[in-house]
Amino acid sequence: MQWSQNGGKCGICGDAYNAKEPRPHEAGGEFGRGIITRHYFAGQVSEIIELILKFFERTMEPSLLFRSFLHSLLTIDWVKRG
Repeated sequence: MQWSQNGGKCGICGDAYNAKEPRPHEAGGEFGRGIITRHYFAGQVSEIIELILKFFERTMEPSLLFRSFLHSLLTIDWVKRG
């Protein structure tokens, strides 16, 4: 679907690009409930494990974002600001 219907685009949190906003993993979506499960501090080291099933030769750039307003819609401009 990502390539056949959405021209290779995906939602900010990995959901289908053509899904109705808020998408399931975005703030206000089914899973984006604003529940904070852990706090991290600047400079803190944390082990992160990713499981990626690679079907196509594409790149992925994971990032962690500081969110001071958990219930507002995340935009691509906000993500690029980092």
